[in-house]
Amino acid sequence: MVLNRGTESKTIFPKRFPKGHFYRQIHRTILRTIGDRRGHRVRALPPQGTVGDNLSVTAVMDEIPLAKDAHGVYRVGGTRVTLDLVVRAFNRGATAEEIVQKYDTLRLPDVYQVIGYYLKHAEELAEYLENRARHEERLLSSHPEWSPKGLRDRLLARRNVQ
Repeated sequence: MVLNRGTESKTIFPKRFPKGHFYRQIHRTILRTIGDRRGHRVRALPPQGTVGDNLSVTAVMDEIPLAKDAHGVYRVGGTRVTLDLVVRAFNRGATAEEIVQKYDTLRLPDVYQVIGYYLKHAEELAEYLENRARHEERLLSSHPEWSPKGLRDRLLARRNVQ
């Protein structure tokens, strides 16, 4: 810190830093780099690649909100919504917010985690998603009344009758 009084200036180097680990770390780093006030080098810098006390990183690992049910189907966030529904909506261009709006039992953080998991493990999930698509096709072909084909014509015919 430099104080200007009139024409003379005086440099003041604080003898003690305020309490707190952060300020002590800064003070130690300054002393290691430029030495103490008398110009003596105090200690050498730590080797490259080492991490100081204030820079230690803790890995945070959240559990992916996927659960496999008795039929081998992955459900998202403890709901009945399946992984393949979320992935299909995402691949069609829906955002996580739009997926939550469509399936209101889902929570937004769960959808973000599932999408992130899918993006990281797409190759591992590819076989599961293909099996689910084949199962869906078999189920729809065995129940033609569920098919949306001809739905518009049936609705128009019903409207004309009334």
